[in-house]
Amino acid sequence: MHLISRICLIFIVVFPSCRPENKSKKIQSSPIFKAKPVPLVVGAGDLLQIDSFNDKLPSGTFFVSETGHINYPFLGKIKVGDKKLEDVNKFIIDKLKDGFFRNPMITVTFKANTSQKITIYGNVKNPQIMPYQPEITFLQAITMAGGLSKQAARDAITIMRKYKGKNFRVRISIDDIIEGRTSDFYLLPGDIIIVGESLL
Repeated sequence: MHLISRICLIFIVVFPSCRPENKSKKIQSSPIFKAKPVPLVVGAGDLLQIDSFNDKLPSGTFFVSETGHINYPFLGKIKVGDKKLEDVNKFIIDKLKDGFFRNPMITVTFKANTSQKITIYGNVKNPQIMPYQPEITFLQAITMAGGLSKQAARDAITIMRKYKGKNFRVRISIDDIIEGRTSDFYLLPGDIIIVGESLL
């Protein structure tokens, strides 16, 4: 055996803690890969479309204020922030029933969802800020951005996330995910994906 090889082997045996770590396992221990998807909720800056099936109730677009409120006729200022759409729908109907309406029928949808978003930029074909979708994964987001450009560094993609009050920054390889060495993972609102540029 070559002398240098012998020295390296002795070093690894004597100092096992210095053995190279499994990069994929280390990456997947990050909270970025363990987080579960969260539901879509109403937030400041969103536009809600409320449609009524009764001529007595108005339909229209309603802006969500910084405090998470909208102004709806007959009810005035009501809090809708941090609620799912179906909860907002039920909340407004219940409030109307407490007033003068026996069987109010409305539907609440997003006219524009801007409070929960994912940012992806760098070397993708269509860098963008996209609305968050529950259960959207990293690979799906890359696809929605048109895929990687020719200049992209496939092993130099950075994910930035604020999770449980802490900021995380993890560098991954897209080929590790495609080839199954690392699992695809769910994105969360506020995630930032940065695709680096290849030096070759």
